[in-house]
Amino acid sequence: LVITGCMKREKKERDFVPSYTIQGNVTGFSEGTKFYLYSLETNANVDSALVEDNKFQMKGHIANPPVSFWLKATDGEDYVYTPLLIGNDRLTVSAAKQDFAWNVNTSGSTIDTNYRKLMNLTKDLDIKRDSLIFGYHAKADTVKEKTFEEFMQTVGEIDSLIKRTTIKYIKETK
Repeated sequence: LVITGCMKREKKERDFVPSYTIQGNVTGFSEGTKFYLYSLETNANVDSALVEDNKFQMKGHIANPPVSFWLKATDGEDYVYTPLLIGNDRLTVSAAKQDFAWNVNTSGSTIDTNYRKLMNLTKDLDIKRDSLIFGYHAKADTVKEKTFEEFMQTVGEIDSLIKRTTIKYIKETK
């Protein structure tokens, strides 16, 4: 007589894999607009989701959190993005299309909350930098060639101010 049986394996703590969830609540986007989670470390899209009834959701795992991302989408002629700094936690993103990039509301992630506090300190500089970059790329190639050095110097000065503000913020919030 042979007796065999199956025991349901109990899920152990070591089997737990932390994950992130991004819940999007957005308005002004066409149904079916695809949002991408773009890693600034790997320069690649790592997740995506479609807007359905003004909502989207992404779930996944970040191997070495926190990681800097852009949450981005193209809706017709409109390209939008917002920076995120997240780990394996839950994040809610709420925004109208016109709120991107710098007026997006997020909640639920301590990492992103602290990042947003820093972003508020550098927001005006970030907006100025974005404006310069988009304006530069809209110019004719001949104009770009003539203004490249000045453009790079101006962007470099803004980047330096952002970096100094960031370092000061980190030192003050240890």
